[in-house]
Amino acid sequence: MFKFFKTKFFKGSLFLFASSTLTSAINYFYHLLLGRMLGPADYGTLASLISLTYLLGIPSAALSLVIMKFISSFHGKKKFVNIYYFVHRLVGKLFRLEIFLAPCLLIASPLVAKFLHTGSFLTVFLIFASSLIGVLSLVNNSALQGMLRFGCLSFLGIFSSLVKLLLSVLTVLIGWRVFGASLSFFLTALFGLALSRFFVGRVLRKPKAAVNLDVNFDKRALVKYALPVLFSTAAFTSLYTTDIILAKHFLVETEAGFYAGLANLGKIVFFASGPIFSVMFPLISRAFERGKNYRKIFGTSFLVVLSISLAVVLSYFIFPELMVKILYGDQYLPAARYLPLFGIFLGFYSLSYLTVNFFLSIREVAVVLFPVAAALVQILAILFFHQSLSQLISVSIFVLGILLALLLLYYLFKIWPKKKILNCFR
Repeated sequence: MFKFFKTKFFKGSLFLFASSTLTSAINYFYHLLLGRMLGPADYGTLASLISLTYLLGIPSAALSLVIMKFISSFHGKKKFVNIYYFVHRLVGKLFRLEIFLAPCLLIASPLVAKFLHTGSFLTVFLIFASSLIGVLSLVNNSALQGMLRFGCLSFLGIFSSLVKLLLSVLTVLIGWRVFGASLSFFLTALFGLALSRFFVGRVLRKPKAAVNLDVNFDKRALVKYALPVLFSTAAFTSLYTTDIILAKHFLVETEAGFYAGLANLGKIVFFASGPIFSVMFPLISRAFERGKNYRKIFGTSFLVVLSISLAVVLSYFIFPELMVKILYGDQYLPAARYLPLFGIFLGFYSLSYLTVNFFLSIREVAVVLFPVAAALVQILAILFFHQSLSQLISVSIFVLGILLALLLLYYLFKIWPKKKILNCFR
């Protein structure tokens, strides 16, 4: 029992939990202030733009898991030279690609602004530009995570959140409102890139002799693993962002703002579980590569995330109006009765996300078909059922509940075909 508290899993989770809690507190304080300062209508616009950054970040988020997978493998084998060249060459290639993409995104900005009913195309382009910069930052952050540099990651998360908070409040106060918040995202992305680059430079020193990665790195394995990860990341990003964007398109401005506020409160379940996801993936990957027992790590992770989800959802059932009033104020109270349902939705999401990432960490990539199908079903269902907040939330609960059930059945069939499920916790 006490040996568990000495493991890297527990120590890493505890450290990341503390830092992630502080980061989440700063981010929720950001939404508290912006939600009150902008009001439901403008806040709904801002939330749809933030959701847009999640969708635009799908390729980089997928790349993040791939980088973690291979760097954790390099790190476990003490191939630090490979890590250096892999990271630096990848950043260079991505930068050249983004130079080409920037004009295309500038042309697309007016069309997106019209769909989301926002006033300025420049506001949308700033979000696009922030996402491009974020891709380069994620390469650095994923490298740090793959090498288990949790201290650097915590520092990055806390300081970037503080910069975003201060800049957003300042720009909104001077009257720039949604445009100011978008500009703050862009400036924060630049700050995060510079800081992550600094940390990677401190951890990885340039080797004296060059290494030919064509010999030492299996690019075919990278591509074969990257594609399923890309689809999985796209699916899970869609599952908790597309609904907000479609709510902004289909609902009136005030109701779209209510939905955005509920979504942010519901994500407490997911963000509170964030440290578990971050620590589990590289540790299971290393254990799998070394032929050690990785199922126990997953079993422990699942129980922790389940406990967090139940605790948050229970608080939403008991104090829905209090939770909404504390964070967003009286003007959002009409949406309080839907908060427990949103908690259930994000609880199912968190457990599904954890389970799929477990399979990806052991290269069981066929499982990505489940979240991809779920994401498509969610979009199609919302296109038919979008007349009210309750319809939108009910669609997501149904889709994520079915997804989680299928994933757990797949786990039992694939991992434990002839053993009892309790063995995974021994």
